[in-house]
Amino acid sequence: MKISYYYRLELANRRFTVMRRDGWQTDRGMILIMYGEPDQIEDFPFESSNSAYQVWSYYNVDSKPREFLFIDEWNSNDYVLQYPYDGVRY
Repeated sequence: MKISYYYRLELANRRFTVMRRDGWQTDRGMILIMYGEPDQIEDFPFESSNSAYQVWSYYNVDSKPREFLFIDEWNSNDYVLQYPYDGVRY
């Protein structure tokens, strides 16, 4: 368990470090550390009418599917987690 945690921490730092913030401090890094690699990532790049966003799907976490929506509001590659924060869709 401890090895898995440190592996995810390092992975978050490599992938999501942005604007002098370590990757583990970002919303995507936090979710990666808590739940591991998502089963599916849908990536929607910036368009003139929409901000870039990503949808991360986990199909079996605690016997529930979870889905997390992250939006890059300022086109800075700092994607912010949107509600519901626990990823459970009601």
